[in-house]
Amino acid sequence: MKMQDQTENCNHGNFFDLFCLLTFHDISKEWPIQTIDQYNKIEQQGLNQTIVQFPPKLAKFKLVELSSGITLNVLEGGEGKENEHKKVLLFIHGFPESALLCWGRYLDYFINKGYHVIAPDLRGYNKSSKPPYPLKELEQDYYNNIISYLKKLWEIPKYYYDKEFATDLYLLIKEHLKKDKVTVISHDWGSALSYYLFNFYPEMTIL
Repeated sequence: MKMQDQTENCNHGNFFDLFCLLTFHDISKEWPIQTIDQYNKIEQQGLNQTIVQFPPKLAKFKLVELSSGITLNVLEGGEGKENEHKKVLLFIHGFPESALLCWGRYLDYFINKGYHVIAPDLRGYNKSSKPPYPLKELEQDYYNNIISYLKKLWEIPKYYYDKEFATDLYLLIKEHLKKDKVTVISHDWGSALSYYLFNFYPEMTIL
């Protein structure tokens, strides 16, 4: 069945259509859109009547490796040696979203206003690290060793406690941005994570 047939019940023209459409698209197996290139690919296929226009033109994705061993996929723009004294805006997305889906449409505006902006995909999202076990390993245990699978499921939540998220953001600020202060802008469950950052590392943030 063609994707057009699968999505014929979608009501075109609103934001929910993005999720309705991408649910049936082959790039959405992990999460709707992972990169701006994938977004553009969909537009080129003539499906843009159901797509919200949000990719930034001045921010790009990059992978940032932290000393903790965690890698964060971040959407960043306005950086550069000549701009090292710019104020930094740290955007934290909610659930179930991503940096691109939550903040993509706003980043160019702030870059044009002279800010250095960065929006990370939090651990567990998109191409950021998903500790402690690779998804394929869990899938294999699910089919071949259910006891091992259940034990691993029991261990996973401790890797997603408040301190772990806060530490990821702290290291992103200190190691990648090399800043002592940032302004935090958050949405939905990202606001809870910003509270964790304020709580554990109050010296790093500007409200």
